[in-house]
Amino acid sequence: MNEILAEHEVTTQRIRQLFESAFLPIEIDEDGDLVVRDEGINTFVMLDDDKKLISFFTMWRFREGVGEADRTAFCNDLNDDLILVRFSTRAIPRPRLICDYQFLYEGGILPHQVIYAYRTFHRVCAGAIRRDKDDLIDGD
Repeated sequence: MNEILAEHEVTTQRIRQLFESAFLPIEIDEDGDLVVRDEGINTFVMLDDDKKLISFFTMWRFREGVGEADRTAFCNDLNDDLILVRFSTRAIPRPRLICDYQFLYEGGILPHQVIYAYRTFHRVCAGAIRRDKDDLIDGD
């Protein structure tokens, strides 16, 4: 896993192989998206060939009745205290906490970098959910 993955080799299938070789539970869902289902966190892995970006994305629903001010305050606190991951909230179709991170693979990338970035993303997101002391996130 120390060889450089050339820019043209960064494909959905190759990324899937990287995760499988790291013993991470990755699959292609019914929409054709790569999804890592790891310890209760479903992370979507997306490639943007035009921008040469790899994106990690996960989300949780807020509990019914949690107001916009509380959602925004929670996101702001996470963004103030945690690094790497961007936290936001969207209310359509139902209020959600959105967590995402992007990085470039232009010019190539080490496979280890992809796996390390995922593991860091996963750890930060899991920590963010543990910060939910007001029980804003829907556990289902």
